[in-house]
Amino acid sequence: MKKRVGQYLMDCISDVGVDKVFGVPGDFNLTFLDDIISRDDMKWIGNTNELNASYAADGYARMKGIAAMVTTFGVGELSAVNGIAGSYAERVPVIQITGAPTRAVENAGKYVHHSLGEGKFDDYRNMYASITTAQAYITPENAQSEIPRVINAALYEKRPVHIHLPIDVANSEIDVATPFEIEQRPQTDVTKYMTMVKDKLQSADKPVIITGHEINSFNLHEKLEQFVKRSQIPVVQLSLGKGAFNETSPYYMGIYDASLAEEDIRNYVDQSDAILNIGAKLTDSATAGYSYQFDIDDVVMINHHHLK
Repeated sequence: MKKRVGQYLMDCISDVGVDKVFGVPGDFNLTFLDDIISRDDMKWIGNTNELNASYAADGYARMKGIAAMVTTFGVGELSAVNGIAGSYAERVPVIQITGAPTRAVENAGKYVHHSLGEGKFDDYRNMYASITTAQAYITPENAQSEIPRVINAALYEKRPVHIHLPIDVANSEIDVATPFEIEQRPQTDVTKYMTMVKDKLQSADKPVIITGHEINSFNLHEKLEQFVKRSQIPVVQLSLGKGAFNETSPYYMGIYDASLAEEDIRNYVDQSDAILNIGAKLTDSATAGYSYQFDIDDVVMINHHHLK
């Protein structure tokens, strides 16, 4: 089936449940926006500026699991940097699509508006490399491999991705061979780690769980609550990631923010002989300047890609 690259991109984004796309029109994305507003399954949400769009997309992704936004090249994508960086830090998957000058303009090194006037077109893509988990420069030849790759990266890593879409590419027709599919990653055998954690908890007299924002990012609320009910270990949350645990649970103690916490909560956590940190990061702001009294090296840390 023949489709424009822009249509194919929005089909893929629709397939992961996105029904609203945030952003600001610009001359390098205008024709591509037609592929959004013409759809029945998707609504364009125009924002007052790109920073607002990035924060709106961040909030949408926290509610829906993933979001998409569109800016123009240079001035637009730079205005969205603060929001995208925040999404990266707090593990929120946002697909940031930049409508860009044509490949012919780029290849000729022309001095065009929104560029830095030096005939280079990768400056802003390089800036995004540090605040996105994957990046792609879309062409008609790679669209059916690169678009699924970065969307799946956003879903798996729960972090933003950046798509650079030249306007001539968005309007190019391609033969769509296969529909988009969410990639199923192989499971890792964590049996030995589970055994280690189990042994530590069983030998403890006063265990506690600290939890936080990655539970929200990976939608693990139900699994965490099931584990707590079976283990009967009390839970505290960090302020970063509030809502990670059911606050009506009989095992919920409250917010732990080290020296600022209520005295009974602070004493219980600081004097615990087995702290299990699940999906939280002990940042300076969440721990009142690292004012916790426990030994950080004794804490079992469980985060995405990381167990210590």
